[in-house]
Amino acid sequence: MNTPPLITKIEMARQYCERQEQEPLLFLQIIEDLEYKFHPLGFALLECQALDSSELGMLWVLPYGPNNTFKTLESIAQQPISRNGMASNMSIVKAYAVSSNSVTENQP
Repeated sequence: MNTPPLITKIEMARQYCERQEQEPLLFLQIIEDLEYKFHPLGFALLECQALDSSELGMLWVLPYGPNNTFKTLESIAQQPISRNGMASNMSIVKAYAVSSNSVTENQP
């Protein structure tokens, strides 16, 4: 598995909001709320790669950690995944950001 690039949450907000209808400050508030509620180790930024999908190029964010469905970045990045189980939005990890809850900034 190639480890996706590590980016800051601010950079994740910029990339996400560049393509989606969302304000960066609101996006960061949502990320903070998720950190408070679920204590993830980090967030994966995924991009839809299904060429025959109307969601091609759309981004979504998935938290990972002990209290989340995906426990590690590797479990998300090892194969394309779908946010709703449909083949029409298969996505790959584009980058990841470490949570404020994470003890080590160097580990995914």
